[in-house]
Amino acid sequence: MRKTWGYWAYKSGVSLALIMEALNHSSISNTKKYLGITQEDLDDVYMNLNL
Repeated sequence: MRKTWGYWAYKSGVSLALIMEALNHSSISNTKKYLGITQEDLDDVYMNLNL
């Protein structure tokens, strides 16, 4: 359930830094690997922001 929570938190817009802390990971890169987040996924998030 940890991985599922982290994945859906990320998809809901929670920052990777907060997810990293919640999962007690030592770096954001570890969190991205754990959740299966690719650079393409991150690019999609940035492209969908309405600033």
